[in-house]
Amino acid sequence: MSKILTPQDQTTQYVDWGLSTVPLVSHGKTPLLEALPLVHGRPSWKPYQTKAATTEDVGLWYANYGPDMGGTGLNIGLVTGYPGALCLYVVDIDGPVIPESLAACHTTTVQTGRPGGGFHLYFKGPQSLPSGRYTIDGTSCEFKGVGSYVVAPVSVHASGTAYTFIEERGLSAIKDLPGVLMKQLEAQFMSDIPKGRGPNIKGRACLEQMWVRTLKGPCGSDPGERELTIYGFYQVLQTAGHNEAYARLWTEKKNAVCVPPMTDRELLKITMRGPEAKRPGHAYGVSCPWVQRNLPWVDCKGCHYADREALHMVNAYELEQVQRGMSPAVFSVYIALVRQESNTGIRVLSLSELQEETGLSKPTIIAARQTLRDKGLLPR
Repeated sequence: MSKILTPQDQTTQYVDWGLSTVPLVSHGKTPLLEALPLVHGRPSWKPYQTKAATTEDVGLWYANYGPDMGGTGLNIGLVTGYPGALCLYVVDIDGPVIPESLAACHTTTVQTGRPGGGFHLYFKGPQSLPSGRYTIDGTSCEFKGVGSYVVAPVSVHASGTAYTFIEERGLSAIKDLPGVLMKQLEAQFMSDIPKGRGPNIKGRACLEQMWVRTLKGPCGSDPGERELTIYGFYQVLQTAGHNEAYARLWTEKKNAVCVPPMTDRELLKITMRGPEAKRPGHAYGVSCPWVQRNLPWVDCKGCHYADREALHMVNAYELEQVQRGMSPAVFSVYIALVRQESNTGIRVLSLSELQEETGLSKPTIIAARQTLRDKGLLPR
């Protein structure tokens, strides 16, 4: 015969799963102020966003406020986005119907007791995803991320109906965030770039393109693109002069919105080695040649650093020959050809390719190529 769990037992199970719990008022959603820790002299539930309550804390809540002990009673909340063993996120649906794309996940689902119907769908995912509102299959849903919480089973809605797991899907049935939701989270995450919330790319066009590119796992994209891009992003941030901690932080944020993201173990393999420039036999970090060779979709047009990288590839005498008395048009053609040589080993581009690379007219390019031939910098 199975044991009937008391509310305290079930709340303790949440703690054992690595979740962060919050005491709430009986039949309500607001924090139970008397039971909260003090922050600057005022009760606050925010400490539970970074440090979970212990089983001893839970015991005190029920001893002081549980109805069996003569208290006023209490509900329990679960902190979403808490970086514990299980990073919980919840999709909150106010209505009687779960969107088909989410129902197909068969994840842990809670019926909220809201009159007219309501559901909480539990998912696990990477850290640091923000809260927001999204539309899934035409239904508006609230995504509970960092800085939020939901009322958990063991609690009772204001209507008098208990919050309950449906179809016996307990915490062990929690699934990963589905692709349909991750894509929307990614779109929202990347839309913050114009507001200055992305990394400092220091004028490098490749970093900006890596940041905004949608990256999918091995089954949903070119083999290895996600891994190569994440590695390049981490390394080029350091090539741009950022420290390892800064590069690691933004790499984790970029990975968080991949579909699906790399696991913590996979990501650690990329970041634990530090900048490539520190590795034996490597004088420089990852820069233009690596990016152009491994990420062919990156467009270097207009990037000052791409041109400067090309200058490092030629010897000082040749560069002096080009710069002495050369027009800007000749120099632009020369840089385009040197960059091509770094990628293919051949300093050759067609007339149309040079037009596309430099934006110059055909007569100007023809004249520039002749000047370079006269200087011995191009074969006749």
